[in-house]
Amino acid sequence: MTVEDPPPTSSAVDELRARYDAATRALDPPLAIIDLDAFDDNASALLRRAAGVPIRVASKSVRTRYLLQRALGRPGFAGLMTYSLAESIWLCRCGVSDDLLVAYPTADRSALRVLAADATAQRTITLMIDSPEHLEFLDDALG
Repeated sequence: MTVEDPPPTSSAVDELRARYDAATRALDPPLAIIDLDAFDDNASALLRRAAGVPIRVASKSVRTRYLLQRALGRPGFAGLMTYSLAESIWLCRCGVSDDLLVAYPTADRSALRVLAADATAQRTITLMIDSPEHLEFLDDALG
C-alpha cells in the first residue's frame, strides 16, 4: 500500500495481519516488522511526486540504519536530515551517508569536539545555524 492507494478494506487488513502473524509466529514479542514491499512502493511514490527533485530522508522518520541505506541506495534519494549532531556523527562513522544535514542548531559541546577532530565528519556533516549568536557559541565551544 502506498500513500496514493485508497485505504485498505477490512479483508485486506485481515489478510496482511494473517501474513505478518504467520511470519512472526515463532518469535518472542516485543518485535517489529517491516514490509519491504510497502517501503519500496512508498519510496517509488515519493520519487514520482518529487519529479526529479532529490529527496533528503529525515532520519527521525526512518529509525533503522538498514532502511536509511535502502532508501539512499535508490536513485533520486540524496542525503539525510538528522535529528542531532551526535546522530550525524554515528551515521557518518557507520558509512550510511556522506551528506548529513543536522536539522536543528546544536549546543552539544561534546559532539562539537568530536566533529572538530574528525576530518571525514567535517566533510560529511552540515550544521544548522539560526542566529549570529549561535555562530559565536560555536566559536567559543571549539576554542
